[in-house]
Amino acid sequence: MNDHALYLNLGENNWVIARCGCDGWRQERMLKQGERPSEVVRELEEEFERHAGRNPFPAYTPALPTG
Repeated sequence: MNDHALYLNLGENNWVIARCGCDGWRQERMLKQGERPSEVVRELEEEFERHAGRNPFPAYTPALPTG
């Protein structure tokens, strides 16, 4: 089994580069005017979780009874 580890790098000219340690996944995104790096990182983390075969969204459990 390949090890999945997320590596993020903020490169020149506002490019965010994300890659996996297994060398099977890589994404590059340019920050748009006024866009926060944390927004781009969140999107890249979600895509990475799908690549790694993990659910990026945990199952919703209501705090109060629904029935």
